[in-house]
Amino acid sequence: MKKLFSRLSVLLLAAMLMVALPAQSVSAATLCVNTGGTDGCYATIDAALAAAVNGDTIEVQPGTYVLAAPVTINKDVTITGIDHPVLQVSGTGERIIMTTAGATLDGFYIEKTDTTGVQNIIYVGANDLTIQNNKIWGQYVIGDPDVSRAMVFTGGLSGLSINHNEIYDL
Repeated sequence: MKKLFSRLSVLLLAAMLMVALPAQSVSAATLCVNTGGTDGCYATIDAALAAAVNGDTIEVQPGTYVLAAPVTINKDVTITGIDHPVLQVSGTGERIIMTTAGATLDGFYIEKTDTTGVQNIIYVGANDLTIQNNKIWGQYVIGDPDVSRAMVFTGGLSGLSINHNEIYDL
């Protein structure tokens, strides 16, 4: 009986300690992107997105980044441009595809570098997204046959925060 009581006491003490000790929290990481992929940074936004987990921040350093293929933001991450890096897009179709609630795109200059075809530069396909402090422009001139769009939204979305963006010549 004494052994049983002793074992129960040890288990009870262990349970009380587990409740009393604060849980360790996992803090979000900050990943960086620069044009050379140096100093521990990734060379592309896509590479940083592949390494990121929900809650992370991706800081894109100054420079020019050519988005030759679509970039899909499919995680709850904040992508922040430091000193307004330039994202250059061309061709047709969507170039930045936002599909996960909570994602943020903040602080970029996004330039459509050609007049070839219709392009929807940012596709908004999830609730609770933030797109802010961006300048989005193209090469459109009145009379051009194709018109591009800075953003296209799927229906039925809520909780979107679209603030302080400048859009022209699309």
